[in-house]
Amino acid sequence: MSAIIGVMPLYDSEKESIWMLPNYLQLIEKNGGIPLIVPLTNKQETLDYFLETCDGFLFTGGQDVSPMLYGEETHANCGEVCLLRDEMETYCFQRALALDKPVLGICRGIQLFNVVLGGTLYQDLPSEFSSSVNHQMTRPYHRKQHEVTLASESLLFKILAKEQLSVNSYHHQGIKTLSPKLKIAATSQDGLIEAVYLPTKRIQSIGDGVVVTDDDGHITNMNCVAENLTGWTREGVYGKEFSEIFVLRSEKTGQLIESPIKQV
Repeated sequence: MSAIIGVMPLYDSEKESIWMLPNYLQLIEKNGGIPLIVPLTNKQETLDYFLETCDGFLFTGGQDVSPMLYGEETHANCGEVCLLRDEMETYCFQRALALDKPVLGICRGIQLFNVVLGGTLYQDLPSEFSSSVNHQMTRPYHRKQHEVTLASESLLFKILAKEQLSVNSYHHQGIKTLSPKLKIAATSQDGLIEAVYLPTKRIQSIGDGVVVTDDDGHITNMNCVAENLTGWTREGVYGKEFSEIFVLRSEKTGQLIESPIKQV
């Protein structure tokens, strides 16, 4: 059965309406998931239903995280905030962690994660963070803007099997003080933190191939090196037990992997 992914809503203050960028939903579907937009509400009974129903959550971009959440006065260059969204997403993030549901944050999403876990933010990068890197690119947004370096111990590095990436960039806030519970996954040339992770998920590795499993040992992802080693695609092994990839390898090619298994 496909994983149901709860998607945090975007909010238009002028229209007083929630909305959504189609790419968020389309990419979840493209990767085998079922997107489900969570309503903008602080009613815990409603949110608890989605927290129990969904298999994972995507925390999207949008308004600035209110500086009140990390004990600061609002600066003149801080952007629009949505206190209801802050309240809702703080609750959903904390409950998702307690329920051991996977979460992914994009832009505002990782900034919220950092704040909820005790970190702080630059309220406005142009006025608070001196850099030659432009983090607020102009259209078209799909082009490459700057390089990021991946931390070798991060899941992102293990999945992509590369040290540097060219990325687009459009954010005026950023992580200032990193939460003690988070680790850095990627930084830009100017030292700004661009990606973070919670070092609590188990990663099982075969040589340079990496297979990611849930707490029950079922495969949830694998990198391209693991695909080449096993002869199977990540879609083909999704939900299977880690030990099965040896059997699958034998069935498809008649050759077993001899590399030792290690858990990091």
